[in-house]
Amino acid sequence: MSALDDAKVFAEEAPPDNRHINAVLYWYILLTITINGPDLSTDLKQLQNAIEARKVADDFCKAIDIAPPRTDLRLGRETVVKYYTSAAAEVGEVIAKAGPEDNQIVSPEN
Repeated sequence: MSALDDAKVFAEEAPPDNRHINAVLYWYILLTITINGPDLSTDLKQLQNAIEARKVADDFCKAIDIAPPRTDLRLGRETVVKYYTSAAAEVGEVIAKAGPEDNQIVSPEN
């Protein structure tokens, strides 16, 4: 299984008050965008369940008087989700044109 698959299974099966759910949801959202970005809709509707589950997990934290941590992972997820729609509109066509054949690493000959 890949990290994305593991995160998806955990997010689907873990209760919303699990102490690791927020971190796993952050990873799931970021990995999905990273791996499937060009195939996602610009409004990220494929991730709405995960985004909503993250909000529920934050509500659990607030209900027991714990502020959701402002980790690098959380801030990264917030930034990517916030700007994804405008970024996809701005550079989506360029990314789509750069197909898999353009992503191959070529090592210099010695």
